[in-house]
Amino acid sequence: MKKENAFSIVSLIFNILIVLFVINSIIMMFVGSDGELTASGFNAFKFFTVDSNVLMGVASLIFLPFLILKMLGKEIKKTLLLSVAKFVATIGVVLTFLTVILFLGFIFGYVSMFKGPNLYMHLITPLLAMIDFMFFDPISEIPFRFTFFGVVPMTIYGICYITNIAVHNGYGDTNYDWYMFGANGMGIGILIFLLMISITYGIGLLLRLIRKVVVKK
Repeated sequence: MKKENAFSIVSLIFNILIVLFVINSIIMMFVGSDGELTASGFNAFKFFTVDSNVLMGVASLIFLPFLILKMLGKEIKKTLLLSVAKFVATIGVVLTFLTVILFLGFIFGYVSMFKGPNLYMHLITPLLAMIDFMFFDPISEIPFRFTFFGVVPMTIYGICYITNIAVHNGYGDTNYDWYMFGANGMGIGILIFLLMISITYGIGLLLRLIRKVVVKK
């Protein structure tokens, strides 16, 4: 019981920090900031990074009262929807983190990728969310049949992104193809999109697996 309470406290701290960092990042975006793949005002929401961080912030905010109840020893029922929402949000920010580390950092430079609000959205918030879900979150349990929900945000975003490029014939034009996924044509862009969905699902399976191993211990 003491171990579970300690984990709940750590999870509470992590989720409070996530909410605060997301709010701070959005404010920084709205007032304008330096770095690659940033934009001011509502234009910032064209980036999956921003969308996934906002989703994570909302999920963490909703999660806080349940964590407090858990710490107080209250029985919590019917948390499946909440658990899946937090799982989906965590996958989104982890995908953001890995995309920056393995792809965008090489293109735009790691210094720029971790500058200003990007430091929080590309690194700090994803790491907090990932560590919390795998090691400290005392509530979330994800049945295997719900792991497919993890690809929903990426799928919706990818369809909108590719459609936007096609409508404006903006392959390789950073006004429409800001991630440069379509720089080599629609075919390559679609392949990258499908690869991203596969990676997203893989991230979900890995997070769930690590959590199950940790919880058993």
